[in-house]
Amino acid sequence: TALAEASETFPNQSGRPIANPTARWVFQYFMGIHILTIHQTQTVLLNMDEPHHKLLKLLGRFYVKYYSDSG
Repeated sequence: TALAEASETFPNQSGRPIANPTARWVFQYFMGIHILTIHQTQTVLLNMDEPHHKLLKLLGRFYVKYYSDSG
């Protein structure tokens, strides 16, 4: 996996770092991210933490840009 190749880990459901999380768990983990729109002029990305950023970098520029443009 990209995590293992980069010597990175992602927290599993128990919070322990692992290098091979299931796709289902990764998708569930990202479901906690929300976009707050304030007065239709400003958006704020909520609940984005370090494991999210780490995984986005490994997924590539498209995903980093998608989440950067969202908040």
